[in-house]
Amino acid sequence: MSRSTSAPWARALAGRCIAHAESWEGGSVLSRHLGTQAQRQVCGSLDAVHAAVAQGDCAMGLLPLESSQEGMVNRSHDLLFAGGVKVVGELMHETTDGASTPTFVRYGLIAPTHHPSDGRDDRVMVAVVLPQRTGSLLDLLMPLAHRDIGIGHWCSRPARVEGWHYRFHFTLCALADSEDVQQALRDAASHCSELRLLGRFRAAWSR
Repeated sequence: MSRSTSAPWARALAGRCIAHAESWEGGSVLSRHLGTQAQRQVCGSLDAVHAAVAQGDCAMGLLPLESSQEGMVNRSHDLLFAGGVKVVGELMHETTDGASTPTFVRYGLIAPTHHPSDGRDDRVMVAVVLPQRTGSLLDLLMPLAHRDIGIGHWCSRPARVEGWHYRFHFTLCALADSEDVQQALRDAASHCSELRLLGRFRAAWSR
């Protein structure tokens, strides 16, 4: 059994509906990683995938998060920050399309904000808005560094509250339920204008 199909979200998905965007080859990704475990709803956009899950039309959705060739998928990160869903799983998909160098795309499986976990989640997605002052980024990172918590992915997005304000999205590489992670997040939050948890999941294997 693969790591994908043994995850708690995969068992919960059996026989239920998962939404995906046609433009991101979601159908082939799901076929490779999940087989026929779930019904599928093809959506015309990433926004429609988010809406299908947030409104309860589908149990889960598939959003592309990052490409090894193109970088972060900004729209997916904006939708996660908008709320209504959390990232509960991760799929790593490899394609070649005739190129000498394969392309890897990292997908997030989104579900309503309350979803079962088996306690083995080792990735935590976070978004923060920092105050406009010298040293605010250092204040955010120090609680993580003191507890030896690594960061796997990092990107910035416009905060859209004032000109030239940004929010930062990143992934912590550590057990989500550990006391170190929980305390580091509490300490980091005290230095942020806003901190949101976008999801927690087990790291994927490429396939």
